[in-house]
Amino acid sequence: MVQAPVDNNKIKPGAFLLPGLKRVRNERDLSMRELAEKAKVAQDTVWQLENLRRGAEPKTRRKLSQALKTTVKDLRTPDEEVNES
Repeated sequence: MVQAPVDNNKIKPGAFLLPGLKRVRNERDLSMRELAEKAKVAQDTVWQLENLRRGAEPKTRRKLSQALKTTVKDLRTPDEEVNES
């Protein structure tokens, strides 16, 4: 059974969806486990964020962007917008 992504109205204040996370992780040729270890977050956190089940709080966004050597803006950019440019 496939669940729908989280409703934006149910995300904690200050938390943002990261629709570009999976794209950037794949560009870096990292598994979810490898990214989780590098960013010092739970692997389930990476899965939930990639599948838009929850939003990332500032500390988590910072950890992920640093581990991926990219910007938070890049992680927040949907794949469709990247492919258009």
